Amino acid sequence: MTRTIVIIHPGGLGDLLLAVPAIRSLRARFPRHQILLCGHDQACEFLHEGCRLVDRWMSVQTTACTALFGGTEASDLLLKDWLSRCDVAVAWTKDERGTLAAALKNSGAAAVLVESPFCSTLTTVHQSDRFLEIRLLCPLL
Repeated sequence: MTRTIVIIHPGGLGDLLLAVPAIRSLRARFPRHQILLCGHDQACEFLHEGCRLVDRWMSVQTTACTALFGGTEASDLLLKDWLSRCDVAVAWTKDERGTLAAALKNSGAAAVLVESPFCSTLTTVHQSDRFLEIRLLCPLL
């Protein structure tokens, strides 16, 4: 059974492009894992079809993804399957109450890292470096 990484990035194309070095870093760290990207359609399609950086994508605006933000475990069959095989779930967004992190964990993700690239505790200046810094916060990564 192929292990997976699930990335949630609700930002637009420009923001997602700034995360490309961090996604590449995850790909290098986990070369045998498949990566599912949950984000905006055009941005995800570009990274999937145009760059071949992710193996599959899902719109972050689907009820499957929005339910996670509300704290509900994944019920969509595709997302549920990916999270059941997920070694790492990364969400680059605010989650002050830990609702999203708990939903990802309860849906089967072994390790969960949810952090906004705008977090004031990050020390790097350039936004793309902040995505990499977040990735380094998780001991598994």
